[in-house]
Amino acid sequence: MMALKPSLHREEYIRRKKITRNIRVFIFALTLLTIVSLSSFVAHRHNIQIREVRLTGGVLVTESDVQKVVDTVLSGKYFYIYPRNNAFIYPHDELVAELKHGLQRIDTVSVGVEDFHILTVVITERKPSALWCDDGNPDMEKCYFMDDTSTVFADAPVFSGDAYFKYYGSLSTTTAGGGVIGGRYMASSTQFTDISAFVSSVLAVGLRPQYLLQKDGGEYSLVIHNGGHIYFDTRESLSKVTQNMNILLNSDAYRKAVSATSTLDYIDLRFGNKVYYKLK
Repeated sequence: MMALKPSLHREEYIRRKKITRNIRVFIFALTLLTIVSLSSFVAHRHNIQIREVRLTGGVLVTESDVQKVVDTVLSGKYFYIYPRNNAFIYPHDELVAELKHGLQRIDTVSVGVEDFHILTVVITERKPSALWCDDGNPDMEKCYFMDDTSTVFADAPVFSGDAYFKYYGSLSTTTAGGGVIGGRYMASSTQFTDISAFVSSVLAVGLRPQYLLQKDGGEYSLVIHNGGHIYFDTRESLSKVTQNMNILLNSDAYRKAVSATSTLDYIDLRFGNKVYYKLK
């Protein structure tokens, strides 16, 4: 019997240790449950839940447009416990991203909370810089507004005259499912800026650009008044292309030829310093 005593003592020690551990686990779980319950109760208080949206800076983007996105993002709960519309824990970054994605007219947006229940949304809207049109047939084309980064952001009405310069060709990027709104005419905003500057330089010399046709391999055809074309290639520096064009237009030979016929058929700027042109 004496030989069993150490074993009995050990079993009793293990039993008590398990009881102590279970008590600690129970106390921890009870404490955690209490904290979660109390914090959930506080988080559901009506006076700290976002109930109103206040928009600043919107012209074409309305408060109701913003409200729809806000309602979608802030609906539901985190882990089925905490409301997503709580003023202290609402998903700020997700909301900003969804506003810009869902409302393509928005250029910049900032979001904050006022008086614990008002969501303040301050935006700037994209400004139309040009039109992107999806068909070269003037009777069939559908046009969209583009901003100065070549992002397509809204349907455009039918304009008479030359209210906005038009770009034709495939979009470089589109949204999920091939959507047009939110896509870009050029992946690089710098390249689009350079092309826009080139179009402006053509206008500055009096050739009256009408629209731009995108071709394969980085080549473009700028259609000018009376149907003439200016061919150029974006693989060449457009500042150099502009310089070559200006050299041609200021040359005596070109001026004499134009004074005799006055109608340009094309200028071809795709071959470096070798510039070709033809008059009608």
